[in-house]
Amino acid sequence: MRAALKDLSVPDLAGKLAVVTGASDGVGLGLAARLARAGAELVLPVRNPRKGAAAVERIRADVPGAAVTLRDLDLASLDSVAALARTLGDESRPIHVLVNNAGVMTPPTRHTTADGLELQFGTNHIGHVALTAGLLPLLRAGGARVTTMSSSAARYARLDWDDLQAERRYSPVRAYNVSKLANLLFGLELDRRSRAGGWGITSNVAHPGTTLTNLYATGPNLGRARPSPQKAIMGRLASWGVFVQGSTPACSLPCTPRPARGPPGAASTDPTASASSPAGRPSCRSTGPLATPRMPSGSGTCPNSWRASLSRPCSGSRRVREESGAVDRARLAGFLRARREALQPEDVGLPRGRRRRTRGLRREEVALLSDVSVDYYVRLEQERGPHPSEQTLAALARGLRLSIEERDHLFRLGGYLAPQPARRADHINPGMLRVFDGLGDAAAQVLNNVGETLTQTRLAVALHGDETAYSGLARSLHYRWFADPGSRAHYPEEDHAARSRLVAGDLHGAFSRDGAGSRAAEIVDALLARSPEFADIWRTHPVPGPCRATERLLHPQVGPLELQCQTLLDPDLSQRLLVYTATPGSESAEKLRLLAVLGRRPWSSDVRADGGFGDAPSVEEPVGR
Repeated sequence: MRAALKDLSVPDLAGKLAVVTGASDGVGLGLAARLARAGAELVLPVRNPRKGAAAVERIRADVPGAAVTLRDLDLASLDSVAALARTLGDESRPIHVLVNNAGVMTPPTRHTTADGLELQFGTNHIGHVALTAGLLPLLRAGGARVTTMSSSAARYARLDWDDLQAERRYSPVRAYNVSKLANLLFGLELDRRSRAGGWGITSNVAHPGTTLTNLYATGPNLGRARPSPQKAIMGRLASWGVFVQGSTPACSLPCTPRPARGPPGAASTDPTASASSPAGRPSCRSTGPLATPRMPSGSGTCPNSWRASLSRPCSGSRRVREESGAVDRARLAGFLRARREALQPEDVGLPRGRRRRTRGLRREEVALLSDVSVDYYVRLEQERGPHPSEQTLAALARGLRLSIEERDHLFRLGGYLAPQPARRADHINPGMLRVFDGLGDAAAQVLNNVGETLTQTRLAVALHGDETAYSGLARSLHYRWFADPGSRAHYPEEDHAARSRLVAGDLHGAFSRDGAGSRAAEIVDALLARSPEFADIWRTHPVPGPCRATERLLHPQVGPLELQCQTLLDPDLSQRLLVYTATPGSESAEKLRLLAVLGRRPWSSDVRADGGFGDAPSVEEPVGR
């Protein structure tokens, strides 16, 4: 008997942007059509343009006038993933829904991706991880819900860390199970990082149920002269009416309202159920018949439920203001609104677009520039939400390009004392930030007086790695130079001694200006206790020297580089803007252009950073689903 299908009540998604991989047919196509009926604007990354065009026709036949855009994506190629991430990033539109649905299933013989990974693991898991990583700023700006399609096959996975790519022993089903377990673990990890970083992203994991789709034919038929028996078997089952609609659980996750959370440790098995805390916090959870999976031996600890709630945005610093300590919500909201409306997109390097009606910047744009969730910022302007922390206020001050005086006023409205002059090095001078915004295609970064990187262009990240991802003392590249031997691998060994004196001199100058109790003093004390080399140089009383006009670097992808470093200092010498260029026509200039195409790849020391998905490979779509 044919299973009854539940018609989901999906809220109005007009004005929302949804990205769905693997929407050429099957679950992805059904989900995309349902999102289109709710008014969402769709971006469908596809591997096969012909099948993608046919899918668009089917969606528009069901939803006349649906806004659907096709993009090229091959999840089995990280370069293709990175290209899509760059394309969407250049458009600067917040993404509200991302469904990682595409995939390939059980090819009879071992195939590899363009990057040498086992096909199912590389496509189903790594490709989607890289895609999510590449779109992370847009997902955070949209307060997105990310749904990753797993499978009940995850229950039967066994991770062999010595043969994760199935090079020694390949089993189609075993490799598929591992890829689906990886999908599940990725959903949990995305949830953990979102909670820890206050990203405002809801991470979901779904199981589609048994659904008639080309997934059962595409993978099993790879490398076969005759069609596999799976498709015939599935067709017979379909004629008996035993299938459920696989898009139902996936659609419920990004769309349906959230009822109250169940008891701890429970896992939802209702395809249309969703979970949140009584306070309305989003969650990472499973749907469909997966419930609580049996985790593989040797895989490490993992919650016994797929549900891990996301925390609310940070409720504020514990530092108590010496005066009233209360946030002036009305004046804070008015001040944020006034400064937002005074900024134009061109002032911060964003495209104006054709349909802009907002006076000044949109709230989504301010949230993107400030690295806070859209919902969190909206609540601040609506005079509600939690007490903002000092870190959040500092981020808003940078995003809104506030002057030092305006930033101090913002802190007072937020219930804090204005930062002392020695701490102003973290706030980028608006004039310098305007210069930086005009250097989008160059390798440029802004450092404070203790060598902490405050912001980087994309090419600078490709050149140096993501230096904004570190935390604690490791934020300072001066500290890392003496405390982390791996940081020196990026420079020729014959330059190490001179660079050590230059770095120590910079720290000595910052310490002399800021004095005891400053950030510079904290770094100096830590290095004196940890690095004999630094202690020996410090005893010679090094002084800040002239900036080196030429930098020689050893890049892990393109090899040696010889670059000219131009420096712009702000008036009080607390910050510097570094711009790296190469002599036109030189080998280094060609390598810089190559880096601009390749995009970011992890440096050896980046894996120690505390900074999200930036160290993942690159980004992309699938070969089947």
